Amino acid sequence: MPTTFCFNQNQLKWIKSMQDRIDGFVESIELPLSGEPTHTSVQERLSRDWINWNHCVQLQCKLVADSHDHKIPSWSVPNVHATWMARRNRLGRGMD
Repeated sequence: MPTTFCFNQNQLKWIKSMQDRIDGFVESIELPLSGEPTHTSVQERLSRDWINWNHCVQLQCKLVADSHDHKIPSWSVPNVHATWMARRNRLGRGMD
């Protein structure tokens, strides 16, 4: 179904800056592995995944709240979880 919503320049800049913020955040939490994974490193990574997931949820909530201030529809807010999962897939981690 096509949308009839028209974005103004400030809204488009906000969306772009938030996507850039998400990209930077995801790159900082999801680093490539160095070397062969050990049992300990796998366990540490799994516990970090839980912490990272919580950070993603908090950032998504903030983006949705901020989008209301800019009168941006929630369907156009960048998706933090999707960006994080895409980065994990590029690094070969999938849905561990």
